[in-house]
Amino acid sequence: MPGWLGADETRTLCSQADILVLPSYAEGMAMAVIEGLAHGLAVVTTRVGAHEEVISDGDTGVFVPVGDKDALAEALAKLVGDREQRDRLSAQARLHYLNHFSMKTYMRSLEHLYETISAQPQISAGAS
Repeated sequence: MPGWLGADETRTLCSQADILVLPSYAEGMAMAVIEGLAHGLAVVTTRVGAHEEVISDGDTGVFVPVGDKDALAEALAKLVGDREQRDRLSAQARLHYLNHFSMKTYMRSLEHLYETISAQPQISAGAS
């Protein structure tokens, strides 16, 4: 385990990896999962916190039961041995990130929100 990494070290490590593994017992929404998607890694994680709002099992990642080391080992062995599935998950993960979490997508969402708000009729403070 390399410990805390800066942005450059994270990019380097992710560029050398094929799979991101985060078998958490508890999370909110792990930024490591989002980073795995951003780097086009096949993500293996658990159904904790908001992970199910971000990962679609078998499509943009793989879920394993919390604490089930045998299921984790099986999922990893399958991905390591099946390059086609790993590549498919990686491509879908990257596409999912670009469509839902990229800065460009975020900025479009903010622009839409601002346009919606500015189109609303203004209510004056003195109106009853």
